[in-house]
Amino acid sequence: MDDHTQTIASSVGRAHIPAARRAGPMQELPETLPGGYRPVRIVGRGNFATVWEARDLEGAPVAVKVLHSSHVQATKRFQREIKVLRSLPANNHTVGYVDHGQLPDGTPFLVMEYVSGLTLEQILRSGRRFSEQAACALMLQLCRAFFDIHALGVTHGDVKPNNIMLKKPSRSPGLGNPAEPVIALHQVERSALEVKLLDFGLVRDTQGLLRLLEQQEILPGNDFCDELDFGMLTGTAEYIAPEAVADSRRSVEEPAVSDTPGDVFALGVVFHQLLTGRVPWPFEPGPDGITTSDLKAYLDARFAKGRPPPPTGLSSPVWTIVSKALERDPKLRQWDANELALDLERFINFGVGVAPELESHATVVASLGGESDSKQLEPVPMLVPWRPGKSLGAPSGPTRPLRSAKTVVTRKKRITERMTESVMAVPPGRRLLALVVGAAAVVFSVVL
Repeated sequence: MDDHTQTIASSVGRAHIPAARRAGPMQELPETLPGGYRPVRIVGRGNFATVWEARDLEGAPVAVKVLHSSHVQATKRFQREIKVLRSLPANNHTVGYVDHGQLPDGTPFLVMEYVSGLTLEQILRSGRRFSEQAACALMLQLCRAFFDIHALGVTHGDVKPNNIMLKKPSRSPGLGNPAEPVIALHQVERSALEVKLLDFGLVRDTQGLLRLLEQQEILPGNDFCDELDFGMLTGTAEYIAPEAVADSRRSVEEPAVSDTPGDVFALGVVFHQLLTGRVPWPFEPGPDGITTSDLKAYLDARFAKGRPPPPTGLSSPVWTIVSKALERDPKLRQWDANELALDLERFINFGVGVAPELESHATVVASLGGESDSKQLEPVPMLVPWRPGKSLGAPSGPTRPLRSAKTVVTRKKRITERMTESVMAVPPGRRLLALVVGAAAVVFSVVL
């Protein structure tokens, strides 16, 4: 992996915040880990952790992620990753949680589903790309990996081809002749490729729901109570959303604005890569590797350019979907992966992209009775989905008064107490599902 594709944690614009350090020499693992897991070989290594292929007690392959950094932030983020993976419902497009524990010296480790295949990064580096239909099919799978985490107001924070695995059944055919630059939809379907999202090491509780559940002791621990991202810019340069840069420079009093559209921006960059084989804004670090000054200059120059031009040969409907995801203003993007998936499904099923000004159109209702044809028809505004930060215009009827902050907090507490009682009444084997459903109920009950 080149240096410029490595995950970075930097103090852009805030010199007193230390950059995340690289880990030291890799530690040796015991022959058998707690739980009976036997390490076989290293299959990946990042800034803070090493991933091993291992065997469980029955000899089945598993992936074991071992923290190899003593950095306090690295430890806290590792615990967050464990909690999120453990709390998510089963999802065919997200790497599955198996177990977690500690080595004899106290080093934490995470056991996950072992995914055999190639990363999207490896395929793109071979010089190949995907047709429009094939790219949309893979993106739709990738979006489905985000449905549960975005529903909880959690962001992945490091979406990139190296964290996207393409799993292929051993008996299915390959992707055709490697000399063919474009991979078609029938090749993807014939190979039965399945997208798997990996590496939740930079997850963020952007809407505060997990922190609320910890405070109410519905989730154990206090992993999301500390602010780990103030003054920090985390992620991979080409995939960082503009609002993340603004958040890294905010004052203590200013709230962070990064939310699920930040993941959508990174998904837009990945979509661009699937279609063209390249990122829209390449980042080339200097001879000394990634420095804060290089990164700042790159991001400032990228934002000044605005949206990239449409790639040659790409159809207009597909480009409207990609370009919306790459909007500089997060309010103009798809709000979350579910909304992006709806755009993709519309194109796959009907060949239609994102219509400009679609949400400002009016539906006209005409009477076919005996009224005069000269009567001017009144436009009736369309019903459009609401999302935070988006105005629906002036209300047409009486409005209820805004709730005070005290009222909202009181209601949150009352709802959460009822949710706690309900979850604890559920048999232990089903409490995770009840927790997810109840969490969604908290969000909707507080908002409505």
